[in-house]
Amino acid sequence: MRLHTLDTIRLADFISLFLGDHGKAVAEGEATQQEVEDAARAMCEEYIRIVGGRQVAAQLSRENEALKLRMRDVCLRAARALCEAGDTESARAVLRSAGMPVDEQGADGMIKRIDGLMAADAYRRDKAALARKQERHTEVTREYFIRERVAVMRWAKMYVDERQMSAAEYAWMVRAMCDDLQRAMMEQQRKKNKR
Repeated sequence: MRLHTLDTIRLADFISLFLGDHGKAVAEGEATQQEVEDAARAMCEEYIRIVGGRQVAAQLSRENEALKLRMRDVCLRAARALCEAGDTESARAVLRSAGMPVDEQGADGMIKRIDGLMAADAYRRDKAALARKQERHTEVTREYFIRERVAVMRWAKMYVDERQMSAAEYAWMVRAMCDDLQRAMMEQQRKKNKR
């Protein structure tokens, strides 16, 4: 009896295993149900550890962005209240401390600018909330793996043959793609913050 590991199982068989066909864990011979279940669980956990680490980082990044938007909202509301009270210098100080310098002169100009920033932030919050809602409804199905494989192929500019590639190789490709996307998003965020 020989059981597969993530390095030896082909991606096509791993997808079937991940979706519940644990018999794919057996490479040759026969194994007890417990051995098969243990091998299947170990492969799924290893795959999630490799790929999921990036998903956790992406989740932390989204949570960080949400926190940042909430903090900006508090600062913008405080600055708006100060402008309405006629204290534009204190409002400018609040906005500068939050990394949002306002060049407009006078309370009315500042209020318009603050309202614009608040509207843009509300849009970003709504967009993030919709993405989180859609993310919760994403089930891992064969179609999910197909969409993911297509994304990996576009990123790597190569064909990923699920009958030839091992699940471990594929997992590391997914992780590399996620790392690259995360770096690109962080660079884009840095550019936005400079504006």
